[in-house]
Amino acid sequence: MKDFFLILIGGICSALGGCIAIWYQAKKARQIKMEEVRGEQQLEACKKALYMISHIQSILLESPIYVLKFLNENDEWLSTNQLFLPHTFVENWRTIQEEQRKLKRKYEIIEKTSNGARQDKLWDEANQMVDFVRQLAKEAEEILRKELGLKEVKIKRLDKEKG
Repeated sequence: MKDFFLILIGGICSALGGCIAIWYQAKKARQIKMEEVRGEQQLEACKKALYMISHIQSILLESPIYVLKFLNENDEWLSTNQLFLPHTFVENWRTIQEEQRKLKRKYEIIEKTSNGARQDKLWDEANQMVDFVRQLAKEAEEILRKELGLKEVKIKRLDKEKG
């Protein structure tokens, strides 16, 4: 009788152990799948963000209105994908957006100002804002390149002294 109970307890423990092992494997498999999906989404979001920040850098030279329009058009995309993007990139994007709004208002004030000295001061402030936005965009690009494991793209220029 004692042997029967020991065999019964051993069988129950074995069945219970098997169930726990299957549960653990399923849990791990779900976790791995979720990490794979998140990794794919993060890669896609970073790729698109790199394209967008490069585009912003190219249109920064034109007008704050174009940049602001582009940022506003892609605001929903950023909100949807900010979970997959580096935090500093999102901060820089939002800061660029806010700075472009301020810059647009500053340009409107400059147009209405007739005082030459005041206009010069406002232009200096506007130029500082543009430089700041360029710096933020460059930093955002560097962060994405680092996240994706890409090297910086350096534009080569003809050195006039070397011929």
